[in-house]
Amino acid sequence: MGVIFSQGTEIQKSGNSINMPGGIIQFVDNTSTTSTTVGTGAWVTMLSTSITVSKPGNQIMVEYLMNERSDQGNGTWCLIYHRILCNGTQVANSGHHGSAANHIGFYERTLVYTAPSAGTYTFEGQVLSYGGTAWIGSYNSGSTNHYLRLYEIGT
Repeated sequence: MGVIFSQGTEIQKSGNSINMPGGIIQFVDNTSTTSTTVGTGAWVTMLSTSITVSKPGNQIMVEYLMNERSDQGNGTWCLIYHRILCNGTQVANSGHHGSAANHIGFYERTLVYTAPSAGTYTFEGQVLSYGGTAWIGSYNSGSTNHYLRLYEIGT
């Protein structure tokens, strides 16, 4: 198998790895079975994952999946909101979930973030409930895994 690069492609060696455009340089996975209930009024960090980018301008692909249940088990529903932060700044958010009683589902988001400089970037998946208590994660939702995965992609 051969790899063909376009003219002018810059390939750099960094330690034991190669930084090439479009290639995955590193992968960080935070898969968890953490579960909790979330009440109205405050964002709760469910997952946090950090990645250290080797070159300014490299991209970080973020994959986030969280299980949820919005009815407290008794048919009384609430609204569930999700957001993703990078170093404390929101980079993605959802509308509400759980607009009916007995809502059991998940929220999934994939996004690409361009790192303005080399260094460490911490991503957080946060949840907020409005109008009652929501079950987040595997807590009584019938599902066991959720994740926040980060990939550094060379540019």
